[in-house]
Amino acid sequence: MMNFFLKKFAESNSWKNFLGHYLNSSENGKSGKILQCSGTLACDEDIWPFVISLLFRKLDMAAFVLTATSDRAGELARETGPLLNSSDILIYPSAGTGIISKSRQISPEQLSSRLEVLTRISAMRKNNTNPFILFATANSVIDLVPQAGILEKSGFTMRLKQKYGRERIIEKLTAMGYERVSRVFDRGEFSFRGDLLDIFDIASPRPVKIDFSDDIVENIFDYDSGNNAPVENLAGFTVFPCTDYSLWKNSDSGRGSENLTVELGQIMDNSDEMVSIIGFIKENNPDFLFIACDPIEISLKIRSDIDIAGKIMEMEQSEECGADTGEKNKSYSRPEPLKRFIGSDFLESSEILSLRMKLNLTSQKMAYNAAGAGDIFTLDGIKRQKKSMGNSEIFISNLKKDLKNRKTTAISLGNKGRIKKIESMLGDTGVSYKNFSGW
Repeated sequence: MMNFFLKKFAESNSWKNFLGHYLNSSENGKSGKILQCSGTLACDEDIWPFVISLLFRKLDMAAFVLTATSDRAGELARETGPLLNSSDILIYPSAGTGIISKSRQISPEQLSSRLEVLTRISAMRKNNTNPFILFATANSVIDLVPQAGILEKSGFTMRLKQKYGRERIIEKLTAMGYERVSRVFDRGEFSFRGDLLDIFDIASPRPVKIDFSDDIVENIFDYDSGNNAPVENLAGFTVFPCTDYSLWKNSDSGRGSENLTVELGQIMDNSDEMVSIIGFIKENNPDFLFIACDPIEISLKIRSDIDIAGKIMEMEQSEECGADTGEKNKSYSRPEPLKRFIGSDFLESSEILSLRMKLNLTSQKMAYNAAGAGDIFTLDGIKRQKKSMGNSEIFISNLKKDLKNRKTTAISLGNKGRIKKIESMLGDTGVSYKNFSGW
């Protein structure tokens, strides 16, 4: 059943008018399938989660939502979650400021979160997984990632009824950066006790147990690390290197599953083997919705981050030149490592412009018009009530104003205690209401 708030939002004339405007701008193929669709919607930031959720439901395809800051991405993800299934929501985090350095440093937590997203994206091509919404920020998309093929080849896969030598497995996992322990608790750990292999893959939400019999895999399942309860039986499981993916290199040995098909070496500077996160998604699933939240702010943030990265790398190169010659301020050329990043004009690049489904969300219609953005549809008449900051008098006052203006008002509460408190408050002030507890 559709969330009550989404249902009311979808029934509004403002939304119906926008949806017709947006879909009518599309080009349709012979089968009626939408070939291309783009537009700009100006509306209150507070209703962006409703816009994102309804388009996600209507188009039934994965969505990539880009914001300028991590705070905004996190807020949108939190507000969109209750409108949809929480498993439909993912966040692609920044790799951190360490990636700007020539030595490139990324924490295990950031690496794990990013690889979990990349493997979820890869699964879209391998099997018909349910679509999801991926929230990302300007500084999380600036660095490139390995092509989809490199990600696949980097993993070591074990499947049911296949034979794998115990010592070879231990050798591989150790070479991939995994730590052997007596009991697995954290990502990047594995244990081999008797015929049981426990491993917590760097890119997985749960550890996996693999049961062997004479080196043949008899059973694979993931389990809850808290109580060891099995969660799901698996036909196979892939382990990814517990190292920064910029250290992975394409190595197609072609010698079967017993070979480690990833070489751990120097930082990969071959731009032919690296793509943007958008390029990675397109490789795995060309049909997805790209939403830019206040694209002007995103562009400014990307340009700023790329500029900072360039200056830091120039300083490092300058110091190296000075150390080699004894002259601290010797002239130097622009650093090559910048090719590990997207271009500063990313939103205006052909990679974005060629996307089939695009939408710009903006709360700054005047600024957007000044930038020559073209046709903008304005969503009027739907707003979230102004924040009352916990003040009951302000809350009731705002509520009465909305009712006086003949607005349909819905209130969502998280627990029974707050429901009783609001019911008492409404009764004391003479405001009538209906309880939709069945939704």
